[in-house]
Amino acid sequence: MRETDFYSIGKASYLSNITTSTLRYYDSIGLVTPDYRDESSNYRFYSRKQIVDLMVIKKLKSYGCSLDEIKTILQVDDLKKVRDEISLRCLKIQGKIDSLEETLDNAKHLLDNLNAALLLKQNSTSSDPVNHFEIEFIRPRTLFAVKRVIEDYDNSRTSVGFWSECLKRCENFHCHATGSFITTYNTQLLGQFFMKDCELQCGVEIESQETGDSLLKNNEGVVQYGGFYAATAFHFGTFKRIIDTYLALAKWISTEHYEICGKPSEEYVVSPIDVSQEKLCITKIIIPVADKNHKE
Repeated sequence: MRETDFYSIGKASYLSNITTSTLRYYDSIGLVTPDYRDESSNYRFYSRKQIVDLMVIKKLKSYGCSLDEIKTILQVDDLKKVRDEISLRCLKIQGKIDSLEETLDNAKHLLDNLNAALLLKQNSTSSDPVNHFEIEFIRPRTLFAVKRVIEDYDNSRTSVGFWSECLKRCENFHCHATGSFITTYNTQLLGQFFMKDCELQCGVEIESQETGDSLLKNNEGVVQYGGFYAATAFHFGTFKRIIDTYLALAKWISTEHYEICGKPSEEYVVSPIDVSQEKLCITKIIIPVADKNHKE
């Protein structure tokens, strides 16, 4: 054996930047077995070709290839087959990137909502919700929604099961949720607080390009929301006292000479599935209105 043709495990580790323990593991599974072993000392020695193989293995590992996949690629002696294997790996990497980007988008959305919530609280001069009353245009958006009649509905309890169903159905249709949950009550104002059974629609905003007729079935699926003016108010904390914010907003609407012209909605800026403490929740109440003094 010429010293310049073979490398000790320590030298091979240095050249390939792979630990000696990993090299020994590769040897044990037959991925890269040293070409020469000194019978007297039992030392392992790697050939030049094996140093190259170790560099290829390290690169393939960085692409996320499993050791079984790497073993297959190392045995391929056709350039086209190598290309096909790497092409497949690129698709898998892109899939992971897409998934991470979706996760990042969701995290950024929650971060934006939390920043907005902190700003709202900072700008609030008292606990009186009148500080947050205003008329605003509710931007159009596309929701993936589920409509249900909830028996023995209690507005003070969060409908976590309902939201969970909506998210699962959204995922089943491969829709990407990009915004907050919005619940619309198919009742007159305050009806959700007094009706035994309540019909409501729970939706979550999705990217508009994901919509399609195939999702529309039994009044469930893709729906359009927004595109109207509404009186809005923010309710801070648990849902037990949210009726007080509704009553104050309804009084403000009347005082300001607006007329209610649609179903009430709640947008969960910070929802119970965003934070574990319900007292930290912030709910935006949305009541469609028209100006009595400017009717056509």
